[in-house]
Amino acid sequence: MQINTGSMEKLTKAKEALEELLIYRELQKKPLFLELSYFLASPEENCYRFFSYLAKRAAAETPVLEDLWQNFSLQEILSAENLFTLSAEGGKVTECLAEVAAHDWQRLEELVKLDVSALVPQLPSLRGLVEPKIPTTPFEELMLSFQKAENWATKLPRLIDFYNCYGAGLACRHWAFVWDGELRGISRPEESDLAELVGLERQKELLLANTKQFLQNLPANCVLLHGARGTGKSSLVKAVSCLLADRGLHLVEVAKEDLQTLPALLSLLGSRNAKFIIFIDDLSFEEQETNYKALKAVLEGSVAGRPANILIYATSNRRHLVVESFREREEIHGSDTIHEKLSLSDRFGLHLTFPSLDQDEYLQIVEHLARSLPISHEELMRRALAWERKSSGRSGRLAQQFVQALAGELGIGSGHQGR
Repeated sequence: MQINTGSMEKLTKAKEALEELLIYRELQKKPLFLELSYFLASPEENCYRFFSYLAKRAAAETPVLEDLWQNFSLQEILSAENLFTLSAEGGKVTECLAEVAAHDWQRLEELVKLDVSALVPQLPSLRGLVEPKIPTTPFEELMLSFQKAENWATKLPRLIDFYNCYGAGLACRHWAFVWDGELRGISRPEESDLAELVGLERQKELLLANTKQFLQNLPANCVLLHGARGTGKSSLVKAVSCLLADRGLHLVEVAKEDLQTLPALLSLLGSRNAKFIIFIDDLSFEEQETNYKALKAVLEGSVAGRPANILIYATSNRRHLVVESFREREEIHGSDTIHEKLSLSDRFGLHLTFPSLDQDEYLQIVEHLARSLPISHEELMRRALAWERKSSGRSGRLAQQFVQALAGELGIGSGHQGR
């Protein structure tokens, strides 16, 4: 079936718009826009390939917008890293740069609003294939606002403010990341509710205040959260980060085995305007391990220093992170070695202690987490104590596990947060 004259004109105009990009020219190398270029060059031959590519992406990631082409093209455009978006992140967009960006956004609007399905009669509609999800993040809400907007170039001031708050590139799409030598955004991070962490009022107050100071460009400390297992250390870090994500805070989780790559991570993030918490969970070092020195250098004392937009939060079951051996204690120079190891924990400016729970505290947490379950108070307490007796110790995690099991037994979705 031949494409009509009107459709051919739209295809030609779209090809010109893609070719005339300046600052956003790197988009041409992205798989999505490569598929678009193939489609524009030979629509009848490549229309099924283009449809298949979009459908495959929709199977891997639920879209926010009903039209698959608009959804994934806006996603790529708004999360691009280039001179304009990185300058906007730092709040330093010159008048000349804004004019060039406006030039590109006029062309990007033409591309995104191209009704691909209407151009080729045999191509199925790209609308209605997947039930779109409700926007839940600032980035998803931004996508929706651009889809509905007219004259995108006039929205650049809002876009600059958005990048200045949340960062550009991956930073504006995600608030939580994993680093394993490569920075990967977490699409659905584990949610932790600060209100669900019962009995940690002092720890919550101190960590929240320190993190808010960090976001306000005020002096703030790296934090070591130490104490018994299951007492809410990592949950508190995640809950505070989740709470402040809408204010531009980002959390980057790093495993202990990847500490040697910390300099590369700091180099990657240190030049950015966005704020990052590097989170190291369950941190401790055995006698023979030496990679604690990489963390120690980052915390204080290295030539490069720790960038001002980065803090380190670590959790540990130990107050002193590195185990000293009996041999070191006995050797003449052993005290020097011990001092070097013990000084690692001292380089965290704020220490938060999480003590083991007594029985009343354990039952208080159970009562709070199970408040919506249809069970009498007496029965709840009896069963909570029986659950505790079968375990190796009391903790918030144990209370949460008990309530989860109880909710499942009662056939009720609990939605309770873990520790």
